[in-house]
Amino acid sequence: MSLNIKLLEESFSEIKPIIIQFSATFYNNLFTLYPELKPLFKFHSLDKLFMKRRKFFNWVGVGLLASYFPVALAACSAGEDSTTATTEANPSAGDLLSLGTTAELQSAGYLLNEESEVIVVQDSEGQLIALNPICTHQGCVVQWQEASNTLVCPCHNAKYAPDGEVLAKPATAPLSSYEVKEENGEILVKVS
Repeated sequence: MSLNIKLLEESFSEIKPIIIQFSATFYNNLFTLYPELKPLFKFHSLDKLFMKRRKFFNWVGVGLLASYFPVALAACSAGEDSTTATTEANPSAGDLLSLGTTAELQSAGYLLNEESEVIVVQDSEGQLIALNPICTHQGCVVQWQEASNTLVCPCHNAKYAPDGEVLAKPATAPLSSYEVKEENGEILVKVS
């Protein structure tokens, strides 16, 4: 590391006279054109124009910190868009989640929201049932089979009744259920 710094210092010492000459010419031309600027530049020697290494690294450090400040500020502040998206994807306990309309339920046979982990089906008597669609065997998302009126896991063929009870293994635990209601043509589920 110190070898690199020495090489850098040697390279700089070779071009320093060129920079000083350029600076002197620049300032002489500037002061010739604009003599009123001369009092603003109070230096006795052009060597004072050059920063010492420590001062240079201090200014670089300050610049780096200043450039990361807006990033840190943005990361610490909660934006409204991200909060809204989180609330919709993971509703808190007691919130009513709209899964769709009764027309959508009639046409598809079921309503599924994988983000909130809710599926709504109708049993053979037309009763609405809301369940957690995650199979209790290994966590696959179950699929509604309207013809057989069952929920079937595509991974290992576990079967559940519309109320979530296990009909066929390998699953041994029933699917958890949620409160569901139909209001003004909309299917609402109380996630708890």
